[in-house]
Amino acid sequence: MKLAGVAGHDRIRTILSRALERDRLPPALLLSGPDGVGKKTMALAAAQATLCETAPAPEPCGECSTCRRVSAALEPARLQEQREEADRHPGEDEWRNFRLHPDLVLVEGWRLTRTGRPRPEPEIRVGQVRSLVTEVAGAPFEARRRVFVVDDAHSMNESSQNALLKSLEEPPPRSHLILVSGRPQGLRQTIRSRCQGVRFRPLSRVNVIQILERAGSVEPELIPELADRSAGSPGRALRLLELG
Repeated sequence: MKLAGVAGHDRIRTILSRALERDRLPPALLLSGPDGVGKKTMALAAAQATLCETAPAPEPCGECSTCRRVSAALEPARLQEQREEADRHPGEDEWRNFRLHPDLVLVEGWRLTRTGRPRPEPEIRVGQVRSLVTEVAGAPFEARRRVFVVDDAHSMNESSQNALLKSLEEPPPRSHLILVSGRPQGLRQTIRSRCQGVRFRPLSRVNVIQILERAGSVEPELIPELADRSAGSPGRALRLLELG
């Protein structure tokens, strides 16, 4: 996964690539903006570049052992397996902290209650964050640095956000925390103020069409209409397709 593979967002890509090349990725980033425009993809590409054996470099090489392991862990089928396994352990918070590499963790919210019932909205639980905070404070296992990506960070409940604050107040030198959020106003101001913010915008219609064409799962004749209805979000376009 490379930053150059994320359609649009040229300014953001340039900023992140320069920071990676200079080995100056901030200890805490908040990537915010509309859902489905590539925030999480960009976060994971930056994480892979940080761990890459050629680092510091503006892009992950894609060829080293670390890059291959991260890319394999990010395969949709592999991630889905981890999600399904987590759902078999709904009472154990840290099961939705997915380890993609010894030094890369992806945190996602629970869509089940602790008793296994569906939740109306996902929730990042305090146990997940406490486990994360412990890891953030630790030294890297294999790579030069460690990266922790928190998707839908606004789904942290109040206790979870309180637990995260200490890591943001005293960031360790070799750990990076990347929060991804479509609703950053759901995060406490004390969290937002301790992160370097990067704001994503809706993609152009041309970019949306390119992404839908690359997806390979959309009938070509449907793509123009989906792009028109997407509001600049390929993710929204794909959800519209699922809804029929």
